[in-house]
Amino acid sequence: MTGLAIWWWYERHTRVCPITGRKQFVFLTEQHVHRLAAVVRNGMLRSCQGRLLPRYDPRTIRVDCIARHVIRSNAGVPELTRTRWNVHVVDNEDVANAIVLPASSDFKLLARLK
Repeated sequence: MTGLAIWWWYERHTRVCPITGRKQFVFLTEQHVHRLAAVVRNGMLRSCQGRLLPRYDPRTIRVDCIARHVIRSNAGVPELTRTRWNVHVVDNEDVANAIVLPASSDFKLLARLK
């Protein structure tokens, strides 16, 4: 019985990669990934409060244009083109980094733009 349960769990966590067509094991379901990403996104928004640049800031517009160009350049990847991406630029001189979350939020830190 245990073997059957393990097989069932394994089969529920496999999927065919849309890009390569190969079957792959995915430990976390897409639903779990989106829940975790939402927790991370909310935490980042709280920690960056007061340092997020507005949407009309030229630096935010520049990053948004670059992100949209990258998405258009990868039009063959449906997961990129059908996702609504949110770009947040954080004014933080201490950190030069960027993060892309699977739940369609894209954070860029300002120090990376220099």
